[in-house]
Amino acid sequence: MRDDNKISKYPIVGDVKVGKKVESGDKIYPTSLDYFICKSQYATLFKKAYGDKPNTIQVVFISDDFSESCNERYECRDNKGNLVGYGDGELSYIYNTNTCLYELEKDRIKIKQAGKWYAVLSLKFVIPKIKGIFGLFRYSTKGVKSSLPQIRDAFDLVYNNVGTVINIPFDLTVKKVMSQKPGSDWKFPVVNLIPNISEDNMIMLKSYLSQGNDIKSMGFLDQNKIKMIENAKVD
Repeated sequence: MRDDNKISKYPIVGDVKVGKKVESGDKIYPTSLDYFICKSQYATLFKKAYGDKPNTIQVVFISDDFSESCNERYECRDNKGNLVGYGDGELSYIYNTNTCLYELEKDRIKIKQAGKWYAVLSLKFVIPKIKGIFGLFRYSTKGVKSSLPQIRDAFDLVYNNVGTVINIPFDLTVKKVMSQKPGSDWKFPVVNLIPNISEDNMIMLKSYLSQGNDIKSMGFLDQNKIKMIENAKVD
């Protein structure tokens, strides 16, 4: 289980979501979406880049540190959404109201009593189409049986086959699917992470890096840059 205990060295400038809260009478209800929205002071830039209801956005990671790019951990929150505790599956930290700190808790009974724990995966990335700001956007999911494993596996596929994810483009996509439970007509959003790079290109990039070359300073690897690397290897 990946852990995200340290403070990010890159600023978070917004959250990308597939859900929002709507008012009905005097109550507020959560509702899921089949498109991405951006909660940020830069939401207008997101809308300018992708329109009102994008179901695909292109993202790029700028760090191979899992805590900075693709972090997985357990979280426990109260009814108001406040973080009560977090952990990596082995160590758990619970908020102490007296010290105002998250402290290591070894008592399994106290950990269980803190509340319900969820696996949460958080991606942190830049969106190349949004210009003029420096910072990361974030997407988080609790979809243990749907989005979470696919996203983690896609990230790991590229990292393990190339040796880095930095500057390699991915598509973040969303669509609603029907629940497979008998008698249910419930639909829920499933988010996928899709590498914009072929298996052959992954092999080529790994070979290029193994020769002491660097792609981290090249910026976003579009098809033209990948072709340039391929030609350089041939030469």
